[in-house]
Amino acid sequence: MVRAAGRAATVGPPPRDDTLPRALTMNPLVYFEIPVADMKRARVFYERVFEVSLELREIDGNEMALFPHAEGAPGASGALARGESYVPGKAGARIYFGVSDVAATLRLAVSAGGAVNYPVTEVPGYGVVAEFIDTEGNCIALFAGRGGSACAAKPLAEHDPPRQAP
Repeated sequence: MVRAAGRAATVGPPPRDDTLPRALTMNPLVYFEIPVADMKRARVFYERVFEVSLELREIDGNEMALFPHAEGAPGASGALARGESYVPGKAGARIYFGVSDVAATLRLAVSAGGAVNYPVTEVPGYGVVAEFIDTEGNCIALFAGRGGSACAAKPLAEHDPPRQAP
């Protein structure tokens, strides 16, 4: 846990294997769902931000748009989810998308209709983070580990250079 701008930011590498509880034999996150109110709007937004195609499906009476999943690759996949139990909002769990360039991805989010919630910020020893509010009102985080780019050639003016978390 890292303190960033007066609040906890859960970024950084997972614990080393020798510090994991013996019962934990895999990374705990295997799938996520992002609640949406307007599937078409949300799908267009996420396809533009992450430059991917989402697959529409109905699962258990809920409308879903599945993110791509690379079998055997590290990380989790997930979906946009619309249904009775899915309520978009800023509160709740924070999902971090791993990206190669936080500033560039944040620019894509803003150009697709999102808003900056937390500016591009360097977390010493870990990498770079930022957050945006999507078109549905959810707070989504971005993360690039050490070696990832904090700023691209055209950074967001109000966030150049990246801040450094205390």
